[in-house]
Amino acid sequence: MKKVISLMLALVLALSLTACGGKASGPEGVVSQFCKGLQELDEKAIAQCFENGDDLELSDLEDVDSDDAVAQKIMDFMKSCAGRLKYQVGEATVDGDTATVPVEFTYVNAGSLMTEILTEYISQAWSLALSGADDEKLAAAFEEVFDEKTTGADFPTLTATLTIPCVQTSDGWKISSSADSSEELSDQLLDILTSNIYGALEDFGAGLLG
Repeated sequence: MKKVISLMLALVLALSLTACGGKASGPEGVVSQFCKGLQELDEKAIAQCFENGDDLELSDLEDVDSDDAVAQKIMDFMKSCAGRLKYQVGEATVDGDTATVPVEFTYVNAGSLMTEILTEYISQAWSLALSGADDEKLAAAFEEVFDEKTTGADFPTLTATLTIPCVQTSDGWKISSSADSSEELSDQLLDILTSNIYGALEDFGAGLLG
């Protein structure tokens, strides 16, 4: 669980701190580039769309990928889900050097499936741990459950419309990274970026602790 949660936290960091290559044409352009970065789960592509994004240290998702087999499997799955992300960027409302851009996202909802995976895995992990299984056997058990649940699964989708704030900078339009807007934006985009997996992990962990 700690490894899975660490992966999710790395994704939160990549979302919260990063910004899209080249100057975009208008606020709609930078938001379109940002959405394309989300679709490809590419933190480097995302990393130029935010105001002051170049000054921030980014968590490299490729480093997370190589940590272990479980993290790799989850990351590959999330990239597959991200590839199915669809978005429609609306017309910007511009007010001087600020603007807002509406975006309709349609994304995979894998939260319920992740809860099923974790529930089944935890029940197996208790037995394995009591029998003296090591980390390698526990990881293998997780991978087996994960593959069984995800192979051929029919994932539902959700639709959400978000309003993304932008600001005119010396480098063109960027997504605003002010404290007031970035925190709310991160919260809204988190479920989209993780296909609801992060929310499922939080709820599952809270249930275990509660």
